Amino acid sequence: MPLVRRALALAVVLGLLVAPQGARSGPIAVAVGEQANGFACRCSISDDGRYVVFESEATNLVPNDTNDERDVFVRDRQEGRTVRVSVSSTGEQSNGFSHAAQITGDGRYVAFSSGGSNLVPGDANGYGDVFVYDLASGETERVSLIGGAEMDGSASLEDISSDGRYVLFSAYYGTAAGGCPWNGPCYYVHDRSTHETFSIGTPAAVDYDVYSIHAYSIADDGNRIMMTITEDDPDYYIDELHGPRRTYRYNRVTEALVLLPRHVTEYGDIGSPGVSRDGRYVAYTTYHVFSDWEDKVGHIYDFDAAEDEEIALDSAGVALPGYSDHVALSADAKSVAFRYTTQVVDLPIEVPAGVYVRDRESGELAWLTEPFDGVTDREGFLVTDICISGDGRYVGFSHRADNLLPSDTNGFTDVFLYDRTTGTREIVSLADSPDQPTPAPTPLPTAAPGEVIVDDADPGFSAVHVQDPWQVWSGLDAPHYGASHRYNRENGAGGDVATWRFDVPSSGLYDVYAWWWATENRPTDAPYTIHHLTGEATVRVNQQADGGQWNLLGRYPFSGEGAVSVSDAATTGRNLAADAVRLVRAGDLPSSTATPVTPTKT
Repeated sequence: MPLVRRALALAVVLGLLVAPQGARSGPIAVAVGEQANGFACRCSISDDGRYVVFESEATNLVPNDTNDERDVFVRDRQEGRTVRVSVSSTGEQSNGFSHAAQITGDGRYVAFSSGGSNLVPGDANGYGDVFVYDLASGETERVSLIGGAEMDGSASLEDISSDGRYVLFSAYYGTAAGGCPWNGPCYYVHDRSTHETFSIGTPAAVDYDVYSIHAYSIADDGNRIMMTITEDDPDYYIDELHGPRRTYRYNRVTEALVLLPRHVTEYGDIGSPGVSRDGRYVAYTTYHVFSDWEDKVGHIYDFDAAEDEEIALDSAGVALPGYSDHVALSADAKSVAFRYTTQVVDLPIEVPAGVYVRDRESGELAWLTEPFDGVTDREGFLVTDICISGDGRYVGFSHRADNLLPSDTNGFTDVFLYDRTTGTREIVSLADSPDQPTPAPTPLPTAAPGEVIVDDADPGFSAVHVQDPWQVWSGLDAPHYGASHRYNRENGAGGDVATWRFDVPSSGLYDVYAWWWATENRPTDAPYTIHHLTGEATVRVNQQADGGQWNLLGRYPFSGEGAVSVSDAATTGRNLAADAVRLVRAGDLPSSTATPVTPTKT
């Protein structure tokens, strides 16, 4: 998209970003485990979100991690357990670097690359190989084999089918096979059911000289593969760019070759095309080969409908003014997650960088990396990779920031998981906790007889804005009531209003309370307005203090419907909080107008 178009879209975008919605008030999940003492990255999620695989150089995630190498781990979120899977079938830790892991949809198999020579018997080639670990049996299998023989060059994992049958890998397979017919590695598909390995050659339909081929991903049928082919054109050489690059969906069995229409032939490229399980969709990124960021835009292409769309769209279908990459697509292609950055484009800080997910059916766009202190990642570089579960409910990502959760104090890149149903975020790159089983969710305090509680996720809550859209914060260990709270970044003239509406169980006097998460940058004069039986009253409170508890606003008369609201008409601070309100019956209605009591906290 031209830079002018992106800049013009800014005004529309700011008003149409949709924050992720938290679930209705309910139990709060708690993640148990010591933080990693080294960085973690490269996530992959099982379909149900229970298992998350990642790689890490930390030494405290499992006992006896003494190999001083990067390892591959799986976090069982249900049991609060972390296991290392870059091990042999007898549990021996790898004596080499392990990385690039992916987990199957059912959470049973983990494929990974490793330079370890002790993971399977007979590994004597002296090169890195591709392995599959079975979480059910504890067996480790080497799959980078041809005819049962090991490679005489280094092999790396590219992809694994969701059922674990097919593994796509690359290898610098040299003298034994006469080398590759092009520059760079050759590509292979290993069938774990038949134990056969098939070489991917130059497609028959290619009518030009090939400089190199790169295969990225494979559909569940084991046949359709996304690949990019670089033409060998001596007249094209510029800074080691040997020719135009074209991206295809290739069927290795039928030889069908379908060109991705948005391929760029003039010094352009397509990055990491990931094919959907059924082979219908591909998610990819376009960019200019002589720039890391300029015009880097994520796309989804539907091969059946022959339709292409940008992924970084707001809820009105307007393209975001920055750049997008690290695209992850759910199994049904209904949800797409991506990294958004404002690098290069001179945009206001109000356009936040980070991880987003978009529902392609409803058009809703959600920002998943909302910091609890309001200090955003301006350029997007803190996000290093993104993954999504098959059903699109869970989005994982690696992030270097320490302000996504208050409990993140280790100073390293961590792997996070966002649950789109509950609106909660957690760190999953945690140490194994065999003596600390995952605790039962802590239930919220419920309303007693004669009480009314309305949370920001309840039907009685609403928020409107004129100046600044309300955002949702749903950090797991934040002291909000329920799963989330709303906040409004900047003070204004009172047009940005959050309202809690309710019906009291019986006419009478009620003590009205408000709950907020106190931080040092909140307003000290946040205006709460109580809409009661005989009129309305406004009370200003200090949201920098007394957080995580019920604070008394006053005693007022109610009969039937009532409401409490808070607006951006504060004069100090920013990030006005709107979380929950509570009414407790204090007595019968007096014969005259009630006099509000002085606000205190309780």
